[in-house]
Amino acid sequence: MLSIIGSLLSVVGKLAGFLLPYFAGKKAARADYAEESLKKSQEKNEVRMDVNRMSDSDITKRLLDKWSRD
Repeated sequence: MLSIIGSLLSVVGKLAGFLLPYFAGKKAARADYAEESLKKSQEKNEVRMDVNRMSDSDITKRLLDKWSRD
């Protein structure tokens, strides 16, 4: 009976050795994704504020400068 419990604990210990780093890496990847999303969102907000500060003619001029065919 004790050998069965010992072998079960051994198997669980070995599985935990494989699964714990996986879950730690998964949390780190989520944190990296959240940080990247936050940076992109802040950049998007900065661009929108810059555009909102411009006059309509400035916006048109910048778009035509960038997207015109030469």
